[in-house]
Amino acid sequence: MSPERTQTVQDTAAHAEAFANELGLNMPVLLDTDGAVTRAYMVRALPNTFIIDRKGVIRSVIFGGPISAAVLQTKVGALLDEAP
Repeated sequence: MSPERTQTVQDTAAHAEAFANELGLNMPVLLDTDGAVTRAYMVRALPNTFIIDRKGVIRSVIFGGPISAAVLQTKVGALLDEAP
């Protein structure tokens, strides 16, 4: 996954799409329908936020929520400021 993608395991496609639309998100949302991503990232509790760079490397993990806009701006902004 990249900084432009989010993933959900608890929601239906319709609920995830409605939520993304409500927030005005313009990134793809991955539905982990078979739990493969959950297992690959060893998710044991929700929510978790994985900040992943352009090369697919996990650069930060945030356990719990909600996450403030300032925290996301700082973590994601730093990655977006890096040269591609």
